[in-house]
Amino acid sequence: MTELHFDGWFQVRLATDPDPSDETRGISGMIHVFPGEPDLDRIIRLQPPALQRSYCPAVGVFVRKVITEGKPVSEHPLIGAKVNLANDPVFKGDNGIVAEDGYEPIVPFILEVEKDGFYLNRACTQTPEYLEFPFMALQAKEINGDPAGIRKATNIPDPVKHFAARAASLKADLKKTKDPFSAEVLKRRIAFLTSRSAAAFFDAFMRYEVELGGPSQVKDEKKVFGTTLDETQAWSVEIRFCGWDPDALTGFVQGKLRLP
Repeated sequence: MTELHFDGWFQVRLATDPDPSDETRGISGMIHVFPGEPDLDRIIRLQPPALQRSYCPAVGVFVRKVITEGKPVSEHPLIGAKVNLANDPVFKGDNGIVAEDGYEPIVPFILEVEKDGFYLNRACTQTPEYLEFPFMALQAKEINGDPAGIRKATNIPDPVKHFAARAASLKADLKKTKDPFSAEVLKRRIAFLTSRSAAAFFDAFMRYEVELGGPSQVKDEKKVFGTTLDETQAWSVEIRFCGWDPDALTGFVQGKLRLP
């Protein structure tokens, strides 16, 4: 058994309650689109392209550690591989119609890993609990808080100070800008970053466990994996979303993919 451990910042641009899930600009909820920005599309992006607001973390999720037969492989060729969720997945809660807040299934669920000629892509198991309403097998298994773990993983020991520092940078920009349009956007971001809402959900996580037993693609031109992947067995992935940053429209992903 080989485990690929991955983490990094993801982006999801979606409306929040009490806005309807298909709201494209943000009206009554926490998330708002500023003039000049594209509409909200709900897509979970683990890799760019993504909207990049100033002083916000860059989006990108990568393999950080490889463990084979219980032992870390420090120079494994797949360290640094890109990890992605393919085919434009969304948190499909639909304002409680599919699932309650925090338990939203990720639909579709297709995991990709890619680096230097190595590529794998596999979908979740093709059974009704994965593919049909209310997608029970794709809903979050747990919602909880982990302040110490999340702050260590993100290297943000104090989220309130972190957002205050970003607000200070925006205030400095505001003093220099002469464009009324840009000034208004900066004012709105500063107001949010200095509110209680900015760090309200930073320490919370949603944890998913998904069986990958669906169609798969594996290419390993340079034999970097070191052995043949068994595609007759289901693989499994555990992934949690945390470190929520509503100003950047990002969060932090931690996960591991188990490969026989």
